[in-house]
Amino acid sequence: MKYGPHLKTAYSGSVRYLKGQHFDVDAALLDADDSYADTSSVDLTAVLLREDQVILAGKGNRHFAWAYRVGAGPCIASSLFYVLTVRTEVIDPRYLALVINTESCGRALSAVAKGATVPVIPKRELMNLSIRVPSMAEQLKAIKLNDLQNRRKNILRKISELNVVLDNAHLEQLINQA
Repeated sequence: MKYGPHLKTAYSGSVRYLKGQHFDVDAALLDADDSYADTSSVDLTAVLLREDQVILAGKGNRHFAWAYRVGAGPCIASSLFYVLTVRTEVIDPRYLALVINTESCGRALSAVAKGATVPVIPKRELMNLSIRVPSMAEQLKAIKLNDLQNRRKNILRKISELNVVLDNAHLEQLINQA
């Protein structure tokens, strides 16, 4: 467990430099095309995220986790994040992120965060966090269910956005007929 490096950023490049603003309310990665790492002063092999890693926002008021997947492209987590490396034969990184993102775990992390202006989760407290690890089959079921729930939430958000457009169009039509 370590913090991501603090690096200079660039507006273009080949390695994304992930910050908190690059994740939505469901901890899904958004387009991070505005933040690339200046990799000239860093050993990439030591800081590039791998599929056995989960990043956890350990600083600030918003604590969330995200499991790195190769499909995201080359990424480096900023110093906002702890980088957790897991033994994938024991726990799927996506399952760990899912558990960390639950309300109960979020409350527990917020409760141990220290700092007057910028709350920080102490490493020792994070290492003492207890997580139930079911069989791999059960982990995969939970991951699948979580994926389906997130898809449903996204569909409902899109429906809501389209309803607003429709409502506004109806209002415009009524106003213009008067």
